[in-house]
Amino acid sequence: MRAYGRMTFRALPNGGVYSRDLGMVTLPDGPDLNPDPTTGEYAVAKLNGYVFTHAGDTPRPGRAILHLWGNTRRVTTTGVEIQGFASTSNIEGGYYSSGWLYPGKYLCILIDNGTEPKKVKQFEVELLRPFERLDFTLETIFDS
Repeated sequence: MRAYGRMTFRALPNGGVYSRDLGMVTLPDGPDLNPDPTTGEYAVAKLNGYVFTHAGDTPRPGRAILHLWGNTRRVTTTGVEIQGFASTSNIEGGYYSSGWLYPGKYLCILIDNGTEPKKVKQFEVELLRPFERLDFTLETIFDS
């Protein structure tokens, strides 16, 4: 047995330390874009849109980075709550997409790599369905 600060770990025969069974996770893959006919809820969500500068130009690829951390309404087969995460940046033409996520509320961190020092904005979005859209200008979103 080893003690590190306040935590004590009991060594198992193969030297590992394990959590309880977390169960099976069903990953969102986006093939069914229709809501559940009984609940009206979607199985997947996605945030996408376009980033512009104040002048109406599209920023260079990678200038805007968006991280999303979410509280979803999903659980594993053993009842463990599932959190969602995505990280993306704008590409050529200013477009960005989070990829498939579980529906829920997401904390967003937006970073503008085109300023010195870098600008960082934190905000929340609720993603309820596929193809939720958020277009923004970099200068305006950081001033709001």
